[in-house]
Amino acid sequence: MRVLLIEDDDIIADAVGIRFRRDGVQLDHLVSCADLSAKDADADFDVIVLDLGLPGADGLDFLRLLRQRDCTVPVLVFTARYAVTARVEALNLGADDYLTKPFDMDELMARCRALARRRGGWTPTVLRHRDLTLDTGASQGSIGDRPLRLKPKVFQLLQYFIENRGRVLTKSMIESQLYGWNGDVESNTIEVFVSQIRREIGSDYIKTIRGLGYLMPRDD
Repeated sequence: MRVLLIEDDDIIADAVGIRFRRDGVQLDHLVSCADLSAKDADADFDVIVLDLGLPGADGLDFLRLLRQRDCTVPVLVFTARYAVTARVEALNLGADDYLTKPFDMDELMARCRALARRRGGWTPTVLRHRDLTLDTGASQGSIGDRPLRLKPKVFQLLQYFIENRGRVLTKSMIESQLYGWNGDVESNTIEVFVSQIRREIGSDYIKTIRGLGYLMPRDD
């Protein structure tokens, strides 16, 4: 996966670079939108991460230009916590997702992976945890020698847990991962999915953290 980060804050850019390179993601960094054309963006990148608060530039104008020129690369935007209007406008202009500053690096990584998967630009990988194996490209998995029998969304949730081992995932985070920021989800859907996973792999893989969400321990 190749990601373009457009961010003027070197501290944030360095931190994102360290996190992404740890997972084998190629990160390109620009401090402004000036040197990037829509054509180059569409050809070269799987995801664009765009800070809307760039000095001397309007990230919304750049986003509008990308979409007017039929650039199909998924765009995740950074906004300040209070910038609700800009966030809504960005989504209306074609942004695919957003995070508010300050943000969690693991969540940024997971959201970029999800966007790349939807576009089909991320090379699938095999994930392993204890005796679980998931082939994300084929959407197949096994526990020991036994194949898993999970519906696509439930499989996607199990993949999300494995990718975020050691981190508490809230219900809203899971809903956003599976259905997008504006998805229409029944109130008990996530509980049902987690129950189906537990029936298939056992109850000791995913812990319920009361009042917070769910946790798959690292076990390392």
